[in-house]
Amino acid sequence: QMEDETWDSGTAHYALTLSMELQRRGHEVHFWGAEGSHSLRQAAAAGLRVRGLRRPWASLPGLRRDLAEARIQLVNAHTGSAHSLAALLAAGAGVPVVRTRGDARPGARHILARALARRTRAFIAANSRIRDELRGSFPGARVELIFQGIASQPPAPPASQPLFGILGRLDPVKGHEVLMAAAASVVERHPEARFLAMGTGEPRRLEFLKRRAGELGLDGCWEFAGFVDDPASRMSACRAGIVASTGS
Repeated sequence: QMEDETWDSGTAHYALTLSMELQRRGHEVHFWGAEGSHSLRQAAAAGLRVRGLRRPWASLPGLRRDLAEARIQLVNAHTGSAHSLAALLAAGAGVPVVRTRGDARPGARHILARALARRTRAFIAANSRIRDELRGSFPGARVELIFQGIASQPPAPPASQPLFGILGRLDPVKGHEVLMAAAASVVERHPEARFLAMGTGEPRRLEFLKRRAGELGLDGCWEFAGFVDDPASRMSACRAGIVASTGS
């Protein structure tokens, strides 16, 4: 499994949950990720065989040797850059390449993307929209829909005050302002409602969102929790989780 993002993300989570489940079922799984990244640390903690990638394009001979020595039978790439790297490493080695897509951004259709698709044994789509985009971009390619598995704790009993949570970095693409506008409408009719935003971001962005919360009358019912060590337990205390992302 190759997932070369340096940050935590839904894409990284898909790669990790898939890898851990394959290992649980008896497969030998190697996890290659960006050196020092969150996903690589998580993979190591889960007992996967890890390989840190640092300037991988300058280390192709060594990576090819590692691929051969480990007797890898399939490479699954979870990002665009990992996909290109996997195809180059597997060329001539007879190792099939699979590309897993977990983000909903439109796929590239240029000549290089089509050439890469021809060297890809199959695509895995995390939802039906991605599946349809891949089929439209690469007619004739094998595309399989496999939803992401999420292991979660049993939900806590609903609190007397309904709590709604959003988990994600404080970036405009995550749609906090959209949720705030909706929250203001909810609070007008249900003043007992509470909202919890988990995740960090640039200080200026946080200050902007705090001002916006005040302008919308959300003081006292909207909390910015910042980075949380155990998001699963915080999420389980929420009545519902909201995905308000506008561009991913």
